[in-house]
Amino acid sequence: GMVLSVKDLMYGAICGGCNDAAQALAVICCGSIEEFVKELNKYATKLDMAATIYKNPTGLDENGAQTTVFDIAILSKIAAKNSLYLDISSAKNYFYTDYNGNEAVIYNRNALISHFTATQYLNEYACGLNAGSTDKGGYVVSTLMKPNGATYLCVIMGAQYENREIYSYKIANELISKATSKFGRIKISKKKKKISSLPIDCALSTEKNISVSCVTESDVFAFIPKNTDLKKRLEYRAYFHD
Repeated sequence: GMVLSVKDLMYGAICGGCNDAAQALAVICCGSIEEFVKELNKYATKLDMAATIYKNPTGLDENGAQTTVFDIAILSKIAAKNSLYLDISSAKNYFYTDYNGNEAVIYNRNALISHFTATQYLNEYACGLNAGSTDKGGYVVSTLMKPNGATYLCVIMGAQYENREIYSYKIANELISKATSKFGRIKISKKKKKISSLPIDCALSTEKNISVSCVTESDVFAFIPKNTDLKKRLEYRAYFHD
């Protein structure tokens, strides 16, 4: 009997993990849950998610449904490019009023972003994307993290809950911590650094050996191990094209 906007339903499904909202959106999009699932599988095929089969719009366990970490990484990279999805999935909470005047709040169930489900896993660098658990799938999380100008995508599936620990979040934080401690966005060349010279044949000049300097347009960065010895490992090569 509730009357909600599509925006409310999107926050319910993506931020709050509300299965009823996901089902309502499926019907709105395609007329029925069955037709929506067909479209999901067509889209998965289009993205080359070869090991993925959808059976419902919620992600709940169902016979025949399957996916892999690799396929979810493909999907996550696409989702991360959608600013609306990223905003909704990164929101800590969402307040709304339905068309009957009833007020409510949706809390993000991703413990990397919100302390609604657990408090010890918050990560200030986390952005979206989705988290949850099922009996067959275990505890799962897919998230972007953006520390120090770099962007990481982390996907954990099949994790367990043991000794009061949700290992999907624990492992995600450990992986990001390890990555940021060993890798970084390192400046490998300053702006206007001369890389090479380009010989020029100039018919209007009697001078010989005329050349122009080829320099970097801006600072150049690379994502590499932090302990890389740039003096020993860095080599400049120039490629010229007509």
